[in-house]
Amino acid sequence: MLLEYTKEWYPNWEKNPKNGRTPHPISLKLLGVLRVLAKGCSFDAVYELNNISAEANRVFFHSWVHKFVANLGPTFIKIPKTAADVASVVNDFAANGFPGCIGSIDCVHIRWDNCPAMWRNLYKGKNSYPTISYEVTVAHDKTILFSTVGHYGTRNDKTIVRFDGMVQAIHQGGIYDDMTFELYQCDGTIVEQTGYYLICDGGYHQWRCLQCGFSQPLGESDSNYSSHIGSVRKDVECCFGILKIRFRILRSPIIFKYKVQIDNVFK
Repeated sequence: MLLEYTKEWYPNWEKNPKNGRTPHPISLKLLGVLRVLAKGCSFDAVYELNNISAEANRVFFHSWVHKFVANLGPTFIKIPKTAADVASVVNDFAANGFPGCIGSIDCVHIRWDNCPAMWRNLYKGKNSYPTISYEVTVAHDKTILFSTVGHYGTRNDKTIVRFDGMVQAIHQGGIYDDMTFELYQCDGTIVEQTGYYLICDGGYHQWRCLQCGFSQPLGESDSNYSSHIGSVRKDVECCFGILKIRFRILRSPIIFKYKVQIDNVFK
């Protein structure tokens, strides 16, 4: 399927260039792209596999990743809006004790080794090296629903969440305003609530749409609630782990020069 999309994005790939040489098979270039994404290897290492120069592999890699994000990104990463999509996400969380939850959020840091010297103080946060931070919203089955652009590694979660389109839409009343769900009160009666929410850790704002555990539980019930929400929220942590194992380019220090290239790779 990827090869068919690639041929569609590069309709002239079979035509001979002006120098009269036969162009490299686009399937080999695509395999080079997948190799870099999966292993995080250099373009020079890809040259040893597909016999295409490192510079040609580099140029095609960034061009292909940009086209993939622009053409197929909205197909795979999208905020659930239809009734069927919303129900599939909400029902999973309701089955785990959180009715009305539409996702869990957290930030992940990607190491940027080739960060320009004049920007290092902006990107070198709690770590001893520059990083780019992305906030990601996932469903309970680890489907990614939304991702922000890359932020300075020095920014904390409270700052980044203000630039999160999905969180801001829920917080300011853009989506899910008319969605209702039921909660049990302490006396066992049922109360109806309006508007969905997200679960997070304690580093976020105390907004209604962002629910987290208690930092200082006052009793056994509070402690159990904090433990339970922490266990359910692990889906976003597991998602980051799966991404970094499957696509090792996100686990190893990235040496790309421009931040927009790293944003495209992460997306």
